[in-house]
Amino acid sequence: MIYLLACILCSLGWTVSYRLSLRSGCEPVGTMTGIGTASFFVALIISIAEGSVHFNAAAALLGTCGGFCMYFAVFSYFHLLKGGARLGISWTIVTLSMTIPTAGSILLWHELPGSLQWLSLLFTVISIVTLGKFKEKGSSTGKRDILYLSAAFILSGAGALIAKTLVSLNLEQHRNTYFIFLFATMLLIAVCVDIISLHLPSKRELLTGGAMGLAGIGNYWFIIRALRDVPGIVAFPFRTCGSILLTLIVTRIAWRERLGPMEIAGVVLAMVAIVLMSL
Repeated sequence: MIYLLACILCSLGWTVSYRLSLRSGCEPVGTMTGIGTASFFVALIISIAEGSVHFNAAAALLGTCGGFCMYFAVFSYFHLLKGGARLGISWTIVTLSMTIPTAGSILLWHELPGSLQWLSLLFTVISIVTLGKFKEKGSSTGKRDILYLSAAFILSGAGALIAKTLVSLNLEQHRNTYFIFLFATMLLIAVCVDIISLHLPSKRELLTGGAMGLAGIGNYWFIIRALRDVPGIVAFPFRTCGSILLTLIVTRIAWRERLGPMEIAGVVLAMVAIVLMSL
């Protein structure tokens, strides 16, 4: 259980870092470089320490695709927050992208979901509609905001679908190759964007991004360890719902983000959908 709690705290650290980074004046492009650098080197160190750096072309290709999705999902979410979106509400919506792997399973592997999974998909749609007003009070939601939220949602879900594909192809033993290529791709894209935009990451951006990267990879590492003691049917919804709940509490205390009755209902529906999806 201690690993599961550590995973939730890492997930919270990742989420809150978005806001802290922007509040400290960091530019997303520079912060992304810090995220990629820390994540890549930690993934490499873990792989070497475990003695499991065995190249596999399929895992490497999936990691590359996952890195592309992850970079632009994070980049889009940064700009969504930069445009005035509320962290708690918008993050809850993005978290519901976990339904995309379920939809992908139906289309790609012809897996028929049970009644609880169909109900979960229904609750997901209702929750997203209910939580639709994700901007700060007094701010209007523009087309660019919807574009950034959609990109973060779809690409996050696509990344989860790619990770599911790794499992479906029985390549879990090559997960370290997957992670190395995932974060190497993120880092490569970040460096290319820095060069194209003529932006030299500041020390603050690299440190903030580095801390964020450590939280992100800690999330992966601790959930893998937690699954040795806790079944996935408990671990995954507990981690996700715990992260959402703590994020909402922190944003309420730190940035006074209030939830109206309809928004509370939307969050409850979201967490019910997450639990049902795991059953």
